Amino acid sequence: MTRDQAAAAVSATGISKSYGAGAAEVQVLDNVTVSFAAGEFTAVMGPSGSGKSTLLHCLAGLDQVSGGQVMLGDQDLTRMSDRQLTLLRREKVGFVFQALNLLPSLTARHNILVPLMLGRRKADQDWFDRIVDVLGISAFLGRRPGQLSGGQRLRVAVARALVTRPHVVFADEPTGSLDRATGGELLDLLRSSVRDLGQTIVMVTHDIDAAAVTDRVVFLVDGTIVSELAQPTRESVLDAWKKLETA
Repeated sequence: MTRDQAAAAVSATGISKSYGAGAAEVQVLDNVTVSFAAGEFTAVMGPSGSGKSTLLHCLAGLDQVSGGQVMLGDQDLTRMSDRQLTLLRREKVGFVFQALNLLPSLTARHNILVPLMLGRRKADQDWFDRIVDVLGISAFLGRRPGQLSGGQRLRVAVARALVTRPHVVFADEPTGSLDRATGGELLDLLRSSVRDLGQTIVMVTHDIDAAAVTDRVVFLVDGTIVSELAQPTRESVLDAWKKLETA
């Protein structure tokens, strides 16, 4: 493990990913090396078909790489069995889904606790209370999703992603189906989880405004990382995106 890997919350070294075989083989990731620092909010951007979601799925242990190494903290995902990966995702990884995927029959409290219930683990009450306080959701923990506003459902979904104290939270196009105001609220919640809770977030997005609220943007084209941008602004992200389109 390299020094950069040891300092990273999650990292990839020379990873490739392909589907199919022979003449039908499609290379989606090509020798990608990248690391994501703990306590950092990173956006991964690129054109459609660039491999953004595939990279996220490989980093999260949802998909096996064809070659190379993925490290989540000090754990090598490429050496794990399917069962080990399932347990690792349950305990070390949080997800924010575009569709939120809240269970309609459960209260907000129990929706938040679902990852712990699946792992038969007890909640850390102090941590639960802190998440609830930071996200401002204590007043409606007893309500079901159908009794919540869109913004309240977002807060429950983010709390669920954080409740296990995950090593990393992965978000795949989380604002893709949201209107601008609701999407902005979700980004504020993710930003506050980094600032106030020390969370690490890796977010795939095509949204320039979403990328602009992160600490760093990584640009992917044809399965290869082509550039990075630190401390992005809307203008700098837009400029970098235009350069990709004309390259």
